[in-house]
Amino acid sequence: RVDTGQPFQQLFSLIPPDAEAGDERLDFNVEGHTQFSAEANSIQLQLEARMTGRPIGRQDRNQPFAHFEIDTTLSVPLGKYVVLAAAPSTTDRGGAVALVVRVTKAD
Repeated sequence: RVDTGQPFQQLFSLIPPDAEAGDERLDFNVEGHTQFSAEANSIQLQLEARMTGRPIGRQDRNQPFAHFEIDTTLSVPLGKYVVLAAAPSTTDRGGAVALVVRVTKAD
C-alpha cells in the first residue's frame, strides 16, 4: 500500500518456472512517487525500475545475463495494467521478461 504523494519502493526476486534446477534469478527494484487524480480516476507514477537477471549456484553468478532500467513518469487509470518494460530472454531456452504495474485504490 502506498499513500498518494509518499515515496515507495518494492524489491522482489523470482526464479523463472522454466529455469533448470534453479540456475537463474531475476531481481526487480521499483521505486518512485505517486499522485492521485480524482477527476481522471488515475494515478500519476514517477518511477525508476530496474531488473537484473543473474545465474545462481554457479561460478559466474556475479555476471548478469540480462539487465534493463527505466526512469519515467506515466498516468495509470485505476484498475488497469501497464507494461513498463518487456524484453526477450538471452538464454538458450528463449522466453521473455516483462515488468507490469497495476494500480488499485485501497479500501
